[in-house]
Amino acid sequence: MKFSRAGIAAGVFVVLCGACGSGGGRNVRASDTATGAAHEHHAPHGGTLVELGEEAAHLELVLDSAAGSLTAYPLDGEAEQSVRVRAARIDIQLSVAGERLRPLALMAVASPLTGDTEQESAEYRASLELLKGAASVSGTIDSVAVRGVGYHDVVFTCHARPPG
Repeated sequence: MKFSRAGIAAGVFVVLCGACGSGGGRNVRASDTATGAAHEHHAPHGGTLVELGEEAAHLELVLDSAAGSLTAYPLDGEAEQSVRVRAARIDIQLSVAGERLRPLALMAVASPLTGDTEQESAEYRASLELLKGAASVSGTIDSVAVRGVGYHDVVFTCHARPPG
């Protein structure tokens, strides 16, 4: 069987175009495929990253069991940049130590330094005595809209940030 140079070149082109596509909806970087490394993100505040959509955005949850607080930081798809959310609160259903779910409102944290207000913020927080000493919490984010896209009933588990 004979193959022409044009036929071989066309075949190679088709294979390469298929390899350079969307990655099946996943975030695939050339460096990841070359090294075999997984595509991963790191929480900038030392918390737990919760993926929203197909890595369209993230919500970093930070459980401070010493202070008894849970803080949420909306982040971009790469979990590198803060994103302001237009909401006074983010409502979640929270379970501590396997207890039944209970509603908890994470309220917008206003800051004159960042320009965050009580209606539009990149930081949301709630304090609850029950969170003191908790090793982890789990639950559901009722609803949050990041960059105009709504995410509903997002399940999460968050482990306490190590002290220090």
